[in-house]
Amino acid sequence: MDAPARFGTPPPCRRTSPRPPAPPRPGSLSGRLRDAGVAALRENGWDVAESDLYQMRWDPLLRAGDADAPERVEEVRAEQRKLLAADLVVLQFPLWWYGMPAILKGWVDRVFESGFAYHVPDPETGRMLKYGRGGLEGRRALVVVTAGDRAGSLSPRGISGSIDDVSPGLEGIAAHRRCGV
Repeated sequence: MDAPARFGTPPPCRRTSPRPPAPPRPGSLSGRLRDAGVAALRENGWDVAESDLYQMRWDPLLRAGDADAPERVEEVRAEQRKLLAADLVVLQFPLWWYGMPAILKGWVDRVFESGFAYHVPDPETGRMLKYGRGGLEGRRALVVVTAGDRAGSLSPRGISGSIDDVSPGLEGIAAHRRCGV
C-alpha cells in the first residue's frame, strides 16, 4: 500500500484514519492544525474516526483491576477497533515537557497493549512475532508535533537540542514501529 502524498488519494482497501487528538483547547495552534488535517483528509476521500480524549473523559491510568471492569475493557476495545479498521493512524499533539500530553500517553499505554499491538503470537507457529510485525502491521502512522518555542531552540545548537534529541521516544513510542506501524 503506497502512502498518499499530502493526504492525496486514499489506498483502495480501507480508507479510515483514526485521530486521537490531544490538544485541550480547540482554538490553539494544535487544535487548528487538527481541524485542517481532518478537513484535508475528508476532502480527499478519507473517512476520519476521531477520538476526542478530553470529551470522552479518557482515563489515562492503567489500573490493576482493568481486566475485571467491563466498561474500561470496552472503551479500549472500541479504540482498538478504530485502529484495526485504519490505513493511516495520525497522532497529533503539542510537545509538553519533551513528550506527548499525559492523556495521549495514557491512550497509547492502554490501547497499544500486549497481545493486541505487540507481543502477538504468530497463528502458524505460536511464537511471538518479531519487532515490526505486530498487530498493526501494514498500517501507516503520521506523528504531527507542535512545540511552543522559537525554531532555533529546537535545533542542534539550540538550548533544547534538536527535536530528535529532546524526544527520542516519540518515533518509537508514538509510531509504534514494534507494532508493525
